Amino acid sequence: DVAGTDFFPSWGQSTVVSDTTVAGNVTKKYANINYQGIQFASPLNVAAMTTLHLDLWTPNCTSFDVFLINEGVGEQKVTLTPTLSGWNSFDITLSQYNLIALNNVGQFKLEGRPAGSTVYLDNIYFYKSTSPTVSITSPVNNASFTAPATVPITAAASANNSGTITKVEFFIDAIKVGEVLTSPYSFTATSVLGGAHALTAKATDNDLQTTTSAAVNINVDGPSGDGYCGQAFSGDYKYRAETDGAGIVTFTMHPLTPIDGSLYAIIYIKEGSGGFAGYNVTPVGPDFTFSKAIANGTAIQFYYTYQVPSGGERNSSLNPHSYTVGSNCTGITGIPTVSIITPADNASYTEPASINFTTAAADNDGTVSKVDFFAGRNLIGTSTTAPFSFNWTNVPAGNYNIAARVTDNVNLTTYSKLIRVTVNIDNSAGFCGTVPNGDYSYRAETVGGNVIFTFHPLAPIAGSNNAIIYINGAGTTMTPVGTDFRNTQAFANGTLLSIYFTYNTPLEGGERNSAATPHSYTVGTVCTPILPVTLLNFTAARQANGSIVINWSTAAEFNNDRFLVERSIDGRLFTTIATVAANTNAAITSNYSALDRVPVIGLNYYRLTQVDKDGKKTVYAVKIVNIKKINSGISVYPNPVKGNIINIKVADVIDSRLNVQLVSVDGKVIYSGTNVQRGDALQVKLNAIPTAGVYLLKVGNYAPIKIIIN
Repeated sequence: DVAGTDFFPSWGQSTVVSDTTVAGNVTKKYANINYQGIQFASPLNVAAMTTLHLDLWTPNCTSFDVFLINEGVGEQKVTLTPTLSGWNSFDITLSQYNLIALNNVGQFKLEGRPAGSTVYLDNIYFYKSTSPTVSITSPVNNASFTAPATVPITAAASANNSGTITKVEFFIDAIKVGEVLTSPYSFTATSVLGGAHALTAKATDNDLQTTTSAAVNINVDGPSGDGYCGQAFSGDYKYRAETDGAGIVTFTMHPLTPIDGSLYAIIYIKEGSGGFAGYNVTPVGPDFTFSKAIANGTAIQFYYTYQVPSGGERNSSLNPHSYTVGSNCTGITGIPTVSIITPADNASYTEPASINFTTAAADNDGTVSKVDFFAGRNLIGTSTTAPFSFNWTNVPAGNYNIAARVTDNVNLTTYSKLIRVTVNIDNSAGFCGTVPNGDYSYRAETVGGNVIFTFHPLAPIAGSNNAIIYINGAGTTMTPVGTDFRNTQAFANGTLLSIYFTYNTPLEGGERNSAATPHSYTVGTVCTPILPVTLLNFTAARQANGSIVINWSTAAEFNNDRFLVERSIDGRLFTTIATVAANTNAAITSNYSALDRVPVIGLNYYRLTQVDKDGKKTVYAVKIVNIKKINSGISVYPNPVKGNIINIKVADVIDSRLNVQLVSVDGKVIYSGTNVQRGDALQVKLNAIPTAGVYLLKVGNYAPIKIIIN
């Protein structure tokens, strides 16, 4: 607090300086700091001093520059890295200000990052230490190297009180890597792994007094020993590039603490010569991945642009990463591997889905600890035992990017290739209606206070890939789900909604909307679909040749795609025996028919089911036809049968396919097949001649007869 010192000169700064009391001690508070000057009453001569001291506390400042200024001549800074827990006590050796005349210091300048931080300062003074002084003069702060790096380190050290320096020790990340006993104090560190590192030097004098230098930060781009190719110069993220046997390069970006929780990233890749091309990357758990086919041996460069959760955006374009396709940039051969076996890429299901994931996970120099399964950013399951599978149940409709992440016994990890899984919307409940031009059907349903809107493209706009819903005039983009679109919004019960859609038309290459014919929906109600078909009659009758003909007719059809004729022998389990396409001229009366050539003996239940273009089914009626046993009508010649040929004479003269079975007296089926009847003749060729004896021959709906085979 030297008299005449101006702590708030008008330099155009946004910083606000005030005095505050901390534990009874007056302290300077620098709020919203970008930069701040301190003007002395007259220049200070600190040439006889060794150290500048200051105490600093901050909740959010991560980088703090302290400048000494020779007015009108020049300035020089030392960068401090405060911790965000407790007070920081900094002793800056004045030898670091080697470009400043220390006998003529007229001003301080302070800069804090990020801009807008808050910093408290106290106990700012110069002093002469009886301890030695030491500083790292090479490499410079923020220097960059490539792993495995060779890093020459040089320090300047001197003793006070006419003493001598007995040794200088060198440290990387607080781990001693070497020492030098005599000047010049230089040491070369070798095989430094990739990542951000802090270099320090510690000087010891003949009185065993010691001083540790301020840290110099360097970045080593390359293998970091933890399964990544390297780390961004900024320390924001680690990255990996891997080439599989098919020539697909997969890039993984792993955010670190400064950008942990980043929501989006873009990768820019330069393949050989030329410029950088940008691609969206896919969020997978906490990371981002991107895959691309690139020719083996291609030298590429890449960098990222990414969101910073605390606000803003950064990129690593000034320090792009390098990779040669086909090489192993991690420097590790023991990274585990994992691939998703099932489901296949682009598999589709219907909500609520049950999806079983199986993987192939391996580690060639250890063991697999676990496999995590991700749908986008969400962890959906973990397996810790072979064969590392997982069943994802009650999966709602949506389009999902799925990846598996394997972790081995030494915590090395890698991701599988992404697969895409679609869980389609269940449209079996039908729709509220269809737009008059037949472009789409829609549904609105209230679930738990939210209204779920579904847009279902029909044939005129099949393949439509975007839709916007307008509700009471406000437009919102809908989310694609399979071939449909969905949007969910909250509305109060009883609210009347007017709805229309804007959508693209792939066949025309344009866009249409239904604003002229909006739909209405009252929140909380259940909309009732329009019946697609008016059925006039439906019959089923036996013909003279034993077949059953099914006839029906309709008065009008709307949104009809097809009819299913189904048969059952017990009235419960039905199978489809015929599919009949709908009449394209649906405005007139339409007549339809289907034929069952092989009804069963006894009751035959025939059901008519109509299917909408949007997939909804409506069951209209069931008819029953009773086929009684036919006591005669087939004969075999010759009988006994010799050889493997059975000639059969049939009473009904028709061209038809009949089921034939040859059964032994103990019930064993010797032959079963479908054979063609020509006129009144039918011939069966057995694969081999059965053992001589008596057999039962069954032909179609005719009563079985006994035959003898010699």
